[in-house]
Amino acid sequence: MSRPTAIAGVDVGGTKIAVGVLHADGTSTRIGVEPTVRGTGEVNAATVRTLLRRACDTFAIAAVGLSVTTTVDGDGRFRDLTSWIGWRGWTPADVLGDMPRELRDGGSVIAANDAACGALAEWSLGAGRGANETLFVSLGTGLSHSLVHDGRVLTGAHGGALFSGYAPPARCPWSTCEAGTVEDICSGPALAEAYRGPGARDARPVLDDARDGVPAAGDVVDHAAWHLGAYLAGLVQSYDPEVVVIGGGLGTGAPGYVEPAVRIARDLIRLPFASRVPFTPAALGADSGWLGAALTAAHG
Repeated sequence: MSRPTAIAGVDVGGTKIAVGVLHADGTSTRIGVEPTVRGTGEVNAATVRTLLRRACDTFAIAAVGLSVTTTVDGDGRFRDLTSWIGWRGWTPADVLGDMPRELRDGGSVIAANDAACGALAEWSLGAGRGANETLFVSLGTGLSHSLVHDGRVLTGAHGGALFSGYAPPARCPWSTCEAGTVEDICSGPALAEAYRGPGARDARPVLDDARDGVPAAGDVVDHAAWHLGAYLAGLVQSYDPEVVVIGGGLGTGAPGYVEPAVRIARDLIRLPFASRVPFTPAALGADSGWLGAALTAAHG
């Protein structure tokens, strides 16, 4: 009995690697999720291959899309400037390595940034469906954005029009703020370190304590929410989107952080029509990365 043909999507994020498949009728199947090991390229590639082999056991994989927390340079190699996933200088083919012959010989492999993949998935299947201009903001281990215009993900001349989290922060009302980038304040690890000190990575304790009224935690979350709101206001006034979709682990899992930031954004937006733009959580949740990767591969 022949296996049904499908396109595999792989999402390699700051904390997890997820794989699923997209079927010809538009339905999808999750395959599995495993942790990302920071800075260890071969371990992360082996995890990708293990999950893809699981997909190949059931489906004939026609193509593979890779959603990654970096971009690809002009030679088709991952930049991975922070060495987060350990693939600096690697190609997508290097990641697949010794995958089954039918995938190596007949399949194609396409890589794209995770914000671009999330944006395409939400525009096609999720909260941005039906909009011509969808702005997707990914808030989790990092902070980035992507704009979909009439079905096309705009990534800039060098594939770098995504890393707005690296921008300097807005003028801050907190006198002690010395962060160099917005991501250094608003990301999950930034929240954790501001509360628990250097090396902390998990934002859940500070978010939980802020919800429970612990003053020190509330100060950290309030500060980050102000900067996140200023960041969102700047993006909205720069891109004039029809809808802003907020994804990523924090974007969909920390309403006590994101909702105040959205209120601050509306207060800071100076264009009356822009202040009415809807902000909505990503409808696809944790699946947006691999679904967007599969859609990217499907579109070729």
